[in-house]
Amino acid sequence: MVDIATIASASNGLKMVKEVFVGLLKMKIQNEYTSKINEAMKRVGEAQDALFQLREELFSLQSDNENLKKEIAKRVLHILQDMRNTTGNFRCTGCGNEFPINPPKKRPPSEYSASGIA
Repeated sequence: MVDIATIASASNGLKMVKEVFVGLLKMKIQNEYTSKINEAMKRVGEAQDALFQLREELFSLQSDNENLKKEIAKRVLHILQDMRNTTGNFRCTGCGNEFPINPPKKRPPSEYSASGIA
């Protein structure tokens, strides 16, 4: 898992690499090496930009995570109480609404009613 400390360490490492390249450029070196160092510095800069964006995204996700934790903590669970009536309703202790959790089932026709015997 990537965290802020890992990203900061990678960013610091890239800064040091960039400083090494700048130091090499300050030395009087041949032109063929200068262009390669410039290309490497460009890539280090791109990597630093990507790390910065990654850090910002991670910060945003951590912030969203904290907000979700706070929202979940606010929610309250209420136990439904059986009304013990023929409708099979249960009542919420929090809001007082009734819910048909256990509705009565239709009885299957008996064999006596089908044959005409009551």
